[in-house]
Amino acid sequence: MNEGLYTKKLKADRVICTLCHHQCLIPPDSRGICRVRNNKKGKVYSLVYQKYNEERPEKIEEVPFLHYLPGSKSYFLGSIGENFKSVKTDDELEKELKDLKKVTADQAVKRAVKNECKSISYNHDEPIIFIENVLEIAKLAKSKKIKNLIKTNGYAYETAFKDLLKVIHAINFQLDSVDKDIFKRLHNAKLNYVLRNISLAIEKGTWIEITTDLILDMNDNEGEIRKIAEYIKSLGQIPWLINNADEQKEKLILGIAKDLDLKYVYVNNKDLLCPKCGKVVVDREKNKNHLVNKNKCEFCKKVIDGVF
Repeated sequence: MNEGLYTKKLKADRVICTLCHHQCLIPPDSRGICRVRNNKKGKVYSLVYQKYNEERPEKIEEVPFLHYLPGSKSYFLGSIGENFKSVKTDDELEKELKDLKKVTADQAVKRAVKNECKSISYNHDEPIIFIENVLEIAKLAKSKKIKNLIKTNGYAYETAFKDLLKVIHAINFQLDSVDKDIFKRLHNAKLNYVLRNISLAIEKGTWIEITTDLILDMNDNEGEIRKIAEYIKSLGQIPWLINNADEQKEKLILGIAKDLDLKYVYVNNKDLLCPKCGKVVVDREKNKNHLVNKNKCEFCKKVIDGVF
């Protein structure tokens, strides 16, 4: 275990974990909502410090990032701990904790270099929860000119999130609804904190993309999909990846995108498409790249927004 960052000590060895917006008040010998930050004698310790259940080089589209260094490899690191609703039982979580593999920051960066990865990506369950790992590795990676990417639900408290923005180059936000009531039912969390962090990331010049998972009878109707699309349109031409859409839903989503002139909408698709001619310019399965001059479509010469 390692003493965690972002805590406020109270009387009787109680502490408030200020890492995310839940602001958990944790009594001695107890854990926060994430179940991997533990209060021992008035100090919060991370149970997942330098510990991972996923570690591998991966195509960056799998992180997923579609417009950030498309076609490159990213060194993927994942651990456990969730601050949104979890389906894991306590027994399942404890088993996962025992099976975690230790990886130091130095080892992670060296393995990224060895595998010719242009970036390191922090993902599953929720990387905000293992922020000590992320900051430690990201600072070292940045010094080696390796980019740092994060896939997050965006629920980090402002202080922690601003620290992340100092070392993170790109963020994919998981955003399943922009209706506060639906968001609350889905995640037992407050939507406005996530939207605030998205705005903050854009303000700081961080590259962002957004992922939405359609959930039956929750956010998969035309009205809810249009609300998310309109929100994304208000941000600019942000790449938007939608999962779990059947053929009928795909047609609906693409129709809404056309109505709103959203250029970069991907339904169940992790290939990079040209917004003008619609052809695949980075084919993930065939590992083919049809970009010329870094960010132009080889077929129609249309410039594609992103970081290449």
